[in-house]
Amino acid sequence: MNRHSRRRFYFFWLAGLMVLFFNVAWSQQNQIDSLKQVLHAVQDEAQKAEVMMALSREYVGLDYEKAFEFGKKAVASAEKTDSLKLQFICYYTLGRVCAVGAMHLDTGVIYTEKALTTAHTIQDTQQILLAHMLAAAIYDYTDQSKKAVDHYETAVPLARAFNDPQYSSSIYNNLGLMYHYSEDTLNARKYYGEAIAIFKETGDTLSWARVMANLSSLETDTDKAIDMNLKALSLLDRIAHNPQLKEICADKIGNLYLQGKGDATTALTWFQKALALALEAKVEPSVASAHFGIGKALLLQNRVDSAIWHLKFAHNYYSKEGYQADNLQRVSKDYSEALARAGRFAEAYPLLLESFQIKDSIYTTELASAISEFNAKYEKEQNEAKLVEEKLKTSKEKNRKNGILIGSLILLTLAGFVFQYLFNRQRRRKKEADLALEKERFERNKLEELDTLKTRFFANISHELRTPLTLVMAPLEKALSNKPIHPKLEEDLKLAHSNSAKLLTLVNEILDLSKLESGKLDLDMQSTPLKSFLERVVYSFQSLSEFREIKLGFTYEGSENLAIETDRDKLEKILNNLLSNAIKFTDAGGDVHLKAKTETETLEIKVSDTGAGIPDEELPKIFNRFYQTGNHGGTGIGLALSKELARLFNGQLQVESKEEKGSVFTLTIPLIVSDSKSATILAEPEDVSQSPSPVFQTQLHAESRPRILIVEDQPEMQKFLRESLSDDYECEVAREGGEALQLLQTRHFDLTSSDVMMPGMDGFSLREKVNQISSLRQMPFILLTARALDEDKLHGLRLGVDDYITKPFSVPELKARISNLLKNKFEREKGWQESSGSTSNLEEPADRELLREAEKKVLQNLDRSDYKIADLASEIGFGERQLRRVIRNLSGLSPVEFILEIRLQKARQLLEKRKFTTVSEVQFEVGIESASYFSKKFTERFGKNPSDYMIK
Repeated sequence: MNRHSRRRFYFFWLAGLMVLFFNVAWSQQNQIDSLKQVLHAVQDEAQKAEVMMALSREYVGLDYEKAFEFGKKAVASAEKTDSLKLQFICYYTLGRVCAVGAMHLDTGVIYTEKALTTAHTIQDTQQILLAHMLAAAIYDYTDQSKKAVDHYETAVPLARAFNDPQYSSSIYNNLGLMYHYSEDTLNARKYYGEAIAIFKETGDTLSWARVMANLSSLETDTDKAIDMNLKALSLLDRIAHNPQLKEICADKIGNLYLQGKGDATTALTWFQKALALALEAKVEPSVASAHFGIGKALLLQNRVDSAIWHLKFAHNYYSKEGYQADNLQRVSKDYSEALARAGRFAEAYPLLLESFQIKDSIYTTELASAISEFNAKYEKEQNEAKLVEEKLKTSKEKNRKNGILIGSLILLTLAGFVFQYLFNRQRRRKKEADLALEKERFERNKLEELDTLKTRFFANISHELRTPLTLVMAPLEKALSNKPIHPKLEEDLKLAHSNSAKLLTLVNEILDLSKLESGKLDLDMQSTPLKSFLERVVYSFQSLSEFREIKLGFTYEGSENLAIETDRDKLEKILNNLLSNAIKFTDAGGDVHLKAKTETETLEIKVSDTGAGIPDEELPKIFNRFYQTGNHGGTGIGLALSKELARLFNGQLQVESKEEKGSVFTLTIPLIVSDSKSATILAEPEDVSQSPSPVFQTQLHAESRPRILIVEDQPEMQKFLRESLSDDYECEVAREGGEALQLLQTRHFDLTSSDVMMPGMDGFSLREKVNQISSLRQMPFILLTARALDEDKLHGLRLGVDDYITKPFSVPELKARISNLLKNKFEREKGWQESSGSTSNLEEPADRELLREAEKKVLQNLDRSDYKIADLASEIGFGERQLRRVIRNLSGLSPVEFILEIRLQKARQLLEKRKFTTVSEVQFEVGIESASYFSKKFTERFGKNPSDYMIK
């Protein structure tokens, strides 16, 4: 039986008796504040003693140190009076405070003995009885069990003489506990039986059930022990609900079935009942014990994964400082076995070592105790030998030498055993450590190889996933566009479309990891104003943080106008990942803060939150690819990608976290100050080059429908594209670039849409061939492909393709882009005819350069909603009329449409890259004030509402 449980049990009885004894005398002084006021008013020492004694009792359970201080003061005042009864009560109160509070036990023994002496002087039977009961309790606390039993035995006839069943039952029960603990089964049964008889007679069902549960621990017959606990539960059902005691009985029954009968199924049922009761009672040790029992039962049933969860819970609790080592040793052993069965040997091995170490520690403690006991006996023998020496002087020297010799031999023998044991244990540990190191090295290499294979595998299939994703997302969008549609079906379709978009995001992250691993991802360094860049990144999360009721903060410590050389896109990916994770794992009312600080050669950015934090055992693993935490889930890619990108910057990403207090991610990268004075966070000219040429959607007016050549090797995609476009266009299909080139040279087509990856001639090669044929060079050309890497897109755009669309794509968006490209083509031909009478004239190089300069100036003034063509002409130094002609001839657009097109293209880029979290932020970023106008023009241009990008 647990010693601490036994003490709690009988002190419950002692406290009850004390309340009974003092209830009449002191019930009027039960408020601490009023007692303190009374204390200041009284002058008489007896009254002071009474008030301070009352304060001492009031502080019991609240502040034992204050209870002890007032108890000592009460004793000092009482000893100044002639009242032996008052002195007894003060001595008794101070001794009880020391016993119940388990503090100043030596002082408690002194005042308990004084209380006992005073009670005998007064010859008050009740006071003598209480003094003996208190003496028994405090001697038990000081590990003087024999004295404790003697005092209880002395109290037995006094309780009978006093004829109070409550005192008698308390003494019998405590004697039963004492003998139970000392493994004296006979006497334990005797006194438990005496206590039960009184409880039956007085109708104290609760105490009857308690003793019945204790008595079951002495029963060697498993079935009888189970019946006794069932009877205790039956007794408890008669009275007010007591989940704590019921839990003890249920836990005992579970262990009896598990260890006595080997019946894991029945044991599991009882342990689960025990867990429910322990949670209801809110007693942590009982909760841990129930989890331990469930884990053992599940392990016996070979339900390893479930067993691991429960055993981990118990292990975490028993690992707390101050808990009994034997419980932790048993849990560590079973937890290690469960992990080993699951194949998690790297986690199982430290737990097995822990079990051995605790077992060794217990053995060492027992050995030290045995040596100490032997030394005590030896010293006793020496003292007795000195007495013998006085009577037998002739044998004194001989006995002394023999005693020393025997003692030395015994000590040397014990020391030899201890040395041999420690030596063997050290050798065993070294061997185990070597084996563990070798095993860990093997498993680490195996995990690294597996991680590489995972990344390579996912990268290889990522391109292949894009075409099936297109055939999933595009029909979903098509179905959603058909109105009316049943609300439930629309909700399901939107859910499917949303999750398809999430799968696309995952594919893109895997591709980035693949590029990093292969060394193909390079930094694109650009001059960037640091503070404004960071402000834009942070406040792009403002709407999300407000929705989640989280305070979002930003601190910048550095030069206000500092511009640095950095890769904006990759740095923003890191910060977006850290900020989104921080907001995701922070509850409402919490804080998320980004703090940037510049040093001489480094830039340090900290993202902190007040969220749930990360468990210590998971911290070293969170940057591993594909690692998922136990509580938070995810794909395990985001932080791994951020860590790799930090290394690409020659920097590092680190984390500090404490459970329930939050996490701090610190990004440190080299600081490269820019010499440029024109740093801007707006889109670079390169972004413009990667966008399709400015166009504007309108209805096509032609005598016959435009002809489109679809170049695609995948039959299902051929069919889907043909069916999607055939309502508006004459469509013809080619399976690869060579076949397409023959058709282009023999038939007339207004636009070509081509895949990139095809057998034979691929899409890039087809475009190169088309560039060599002057009659085909100006025909609109779209690459519609699963190749989403920036280097592929840049390669296609440098070849002169008019648009680069990645799979999966939206059919309305594809139609809108085709329509605009064809309209642009017809408007451009019309402009050439008006200026030269021919559709074959090529643009002048100077005019092209003028158009590029115009695009650049519009981008630099994109946030100005009042920016007009007159402002543009003035900035580039050309006449407004000449500029209008160039824009019309080269783009087929009016100047107003030209500026609007650039604004819409920039908006699309921001939405696709998720630069902002709301459409309104994007709208103002590109200088359009009206939300309805922006939504209307964006939808007309791209066939897709801007808000659709927000649900991806």
